Amino acid sequence: MEEKTNKATNFFKFLKEAWTDPRKKAIVILGCYFVFFVILIAMLRINNTNNSKKMDNIYKTSNTVYSLDKLKEKNYRFIYEIEEDSTTFVISGEQVGDFLEFSIKDRAGITNYYKDSKEWLKEENKEWIKVDNPIKYDYILNIDAIENILDKATYISKTEYQDKNNDLNYEISTTTLCELIDNRHIDIDDSPNIITVSVNDKNSVEAIELDLSSYFTYLNNRKSKVVFKLSYNDIGNVKEILNPKE
Repeated sequence: MEEKTNKATNFFKFLKEAWTDPRKKAIVILGCYFVFFVILIAMLRINNTNNSKKMDNIYKTSNTVYSLDKLKEKNYRFIYEIEEDSTTFVISGEQVGDFLEFSIKDRAGITNYYKDSKEWLKEENKEWIKVDNPIKYDYILNIDAIENILDKATYISKTEYQDKNNDLNYEISTTTLCELIDNRHIDIDDSPNIITVSVNDKNSVEAIELDLSSYFTYLNNRKSKVVFKLSYNDIGNVKEILNPKE
């Protein structure tokens, strides 16, 4: 205890002597500034870490905060327009949890489908028959996959509109998409894939566009254009979907 007291006394004696010497005084002041900034940076890092924990599942970008949690509840009506090179097909319908009622419109016409937790059904000649999953790119269209893509994407910019809606623009590399989707590790110098999240004035996500042409160009080993335009409405307001066979 006495040793600690002596050290404190010597330290304050040193400060008193240094304060009368301009050169030593400048060194002391500089040291105090250094300690202050070290403490300030440490506090900011701790604060950012706590904020990151609080912002789980919430995206904060350029003063715009939005969450995918409502879409992850899987209760909405949807229209998915998929542009694949020179052709386009549209998937439209509604979802409540594991239940889906939708139609696919392509060059062949319009076909109606139903899905529950057990099976996929297709309407054919006024009968409902069991089929495999008819949704091409389902591994990209589901909201959990989109969330994983957004988590790895890089925010680029925001487009603001007079109605207070915002488009948030992201980029993600083909290298990253191959790791996420295909569990494949590659290293290529490619053009980025473009993602746009449309958020309304209440910060609810209304649409997501994914231009993954670069990724599919790599997969197909040829120039490809694949764009997903996904829109959502009546989020949280869709009632029960019934099995058409019952």
